[in-house]
Amino acid sequence: MIVENNIQTVFRINRLPPPAETRPPNFRYIAWFCDVFPSLEIESNRFQDGDIVFTLGTKETLGLNIPDKFYGGSLDLCINPNDFASYSPRRTQFKYDTCLVGYVPDLYRFGLFEKEFNSLVIEKQANLNKKENGFCLIPPTYKEITRQFRGAQNLTERQCNYLFELIQRCCLNQITFEALVINIGQNLNVHGQDLKQLVRSIPKLGMFLRFALLVHKKYSSLSGSLNIDELTISIEKMFGKDLAQFFQFELDLCVRELPRLIDRIELLQNASAVTHNIGIYGSNWNKYSSAVKYWRGLCSLKESYAIFNQSKISLHNNNHGIGMHSRTLSAMASGSFVMSHSSYRDTLPGGIKTYFTPNVHYGEFTPLNFKEVFKKWLNDDVERFRVSEKARSFVLKHCTWQTTAKKLIQTLSI
Repeated sequence: MIVENNIQTVFRINRLPPPAETRPPNFRYIAWFCDVFPSLEIESNRFQDGDIVFTLGTKETLGLNIPDKFYGGSLDLCINPNDFASYSPRRTQFKYDTCLVGYVPDLYRFGLFEKEFNSLVIEKQANLNKKENGFCLIPPTYKEITRQFRGAQNLTERQCNYLFELIQRCCLNQITFEALVINIGQNLNVHGQDLKQLVRSIPKLGMFLRFALLVHKKYSSLSGSLNIDELTISIEKMFGKDLAQFFQFELDLCVRELPRLIDRIELLQNASAVTHNIGIYGSNWNKYSSAVKYWRGLCSLKESYAIFNQSKISLHNNNHGIGMHSRTLSAMASGSFVMSHSSYRDTLPGGIKTYFTPNVHYGEFTPLNFKEVFKKWLNDDVERFRVSEKARSFVLKHCTWQTTAKKLIQTLSI
């Protein structure tokens, strides 16, 4: 298509350019990375003179190893003021005390169910004096169990429960993998091709659980300090680089997606200790027992503006500490009061304090003072309204796509 239509420049998000040798003459590739997986490899032959890569936040924050020669710097997400013309900060008639908009990863695809996921968080939660059910998954149905593992379709419900008990014991190193296979064959009467299919899927679950345990130990929740490179190196050191790369998909999910789940479940857990008038929107929340009663379904981008506007407080997190996120800006532009956690990256490009000031444009919290700060802003209607007005005015004037477009054009003209 590029050659046929004589396209000279392509701008793409979260995608590397095609190898230089496959491109037509005078072709220029502009990329903008807002998030990356550990498996993303930057090959030198991907770039040629004139190519530019931008990032949301710094390349070091995202863990993106881009040569300085091709790096265009940080590019901020923004909003279109026209989308928010009908919204303004509310004084009364709120639908929710607080809302949380955004997806959480679906760990069902890895067969992580209630007992196993509890084992990930029980120690950490005990240290923080938190309820131990915060991360529980709703127990799977028989249909979900048989779908998860190929080769288990002919098992009864009782046999499936026994199968998962064996898998859990193996993942927690209570029995060997060889003993697991022998038990499946002898006690569940699974043989031949069914046994092969079943056994092939079990190591993925085991490695995912082991990777997840390490991520849980090293990742500091609601701190905006996610370091993809550091976590990946820790996993490779513990399990060996070859083994980690063999289970690359599981590693990607653990390192990038598990922290997202940890942060958002903890946010909900803290908020629900203060109020039950909570609206959660986004994919997969209904699969977690602590979230399902607050889950209101999915919403479009434009529908999220009304949700923000109808909430006294909009809760936000970012694993990388990138506060200048479109969701944060949309909530402010909608007239909602934003609460977001502090991060040592707040003053770096993409950080929220590069534009905004705590208590002037938004409410800032840490994991230790969340409840105190949340109660303060929830009950202070006058101050919350004042801050919401200031934030909305600033965003509509200074955080627009026109501003970002001017920076992009200026960079491309150099």
